Amino acid sequence: MKKKRKATGKSKAKRAGRGNRKAPRKAKRKTVKVASARESVKKHGLLENALREIEKELDSLRGQKLDTEKELGGLASSISYTQNKELELKNTVQKLVAKEEQLNLKRERLQEQIQKVKEKITKISQLEAEMEEIS
Repeated sequence: MKKKRKATGKSKAKRAGRGNRKAPRKAKRKTVKVASARESVKKHGLLENALREIEKELDSLRGQKLDTEKELGGLASSISYTQNKELELKNTVQKLVAKEEQLNLKRERLQEQIQKVKEKITKISQLEAEMEEIS
């Protein structure tokens, strides 16, 4: 329990050694508190607006990310298609090169046969000429 002081007739201000000066008003403190509360509300509103803007920007960035991922997926499938097509074309070229080699060998054999036939024709012509001379 608090001890009660004796009433001496002195005001609180006089007891505190302030003479006849009045005690500071509490109303000013309330005004300061109200003003700081208003500033706090304003700051809170500004922060809420900033957060809304940040959220909008995040949503926009998420949308851009999804679009980019879709585009990347399309590019990846396009690259796969192109690589598969490249392999098919390489196989086709290999087959054509092998066929070309076979045709070159066949042409060489045919040229040899033609040369042999020409030689035979020449021999036959010579024999005919000799036969005509004999007869």
